[in-house]
Amino acid sequence: MATMALVGCKENFSEQNINADMGRIAIDFSTSGEVATRADEGITLTNLPTAADFALKITGSASDAVNSSFSKEWSSFAGYNYEEERLFHGLYDVTLTYGDPAVEGYDKPAFAASATEVVVQNKNKTTTLPMTATLANAIVTIRTTDNFNGYFPKSKFSITTATDTYEFEKENTSHLFIAPQQNVKINCSCVRQNNLANDTYETLAPQTIPSVVAKTRYVVTYDLTTAGSVTITVTLNETPLATEVIDTEINPNA
Repeated sequence: MATMALVGCKENFSEQNINADMGRIAIDFSTSGEVATRADEGITLTNLPTAADFALKITGSASDAVNSSFSKEWSSFAGYNYEEERLFHGLYDVTLTYGDPAVEGYDKPAFAASATEVVVQNKNKTTTLPMTATLANAIVTIRTTDNFNGYFPKSKFSITTATDTYEFEKENTSHLFIAPQQNVKINCSCVRQNNLANDTYETLAPQTIPSVVAKTRYVVTYDLTTAGSVTITVTLNETPLATEVIDTEINPNA
């Protein structure tokens, strides 16, 4: 966990309403870099955004009809002073955001935290609201085994989402962040050992990761066995995704 803060902005309402009808929200905020990986070890992201990097939005409604609607945004959480920001007694939604999960790419994480129907009390009482921001994207990565690399010394991978295609390099240690709630397609082109001189690529069957979710890393692994036939096995987080028996005679010089 990181970036703890208890901060809070300018007064919204006239002094005559403060004591009887208004209260405060003190946000106890932190950011978590923990990411789940199904059937595999989890990871923890580092270099997390600080509290000041997050935007804050509070919306809601008071319990009385006169002051029924409230909406305010802060570009930085550091600008929110809960001791001065008084709200009418009622129910409020609070969101904290960093980045945009719809903006995909390497090293483009997004984080978010939200709370709904937070009760603001009257008589100047303070409601303490714990909030932890977590990763709002999914992460997709590709691995290849020694067996696969021995048979295919050269391989190229691409990861296609609803909006773009990203080339994946096995040597790249950066995370590829993907928008959640969509299918992701994996394509692989590779060169066999006996085709290196001609640099002849062949294309394997594409694979699909269905409906990726936020705060989750998807590890797609390509393996190969040669017992009886040459079989490529693709797993998703150690769960079989597909198998493909390939023609052992693909060689333009054979």
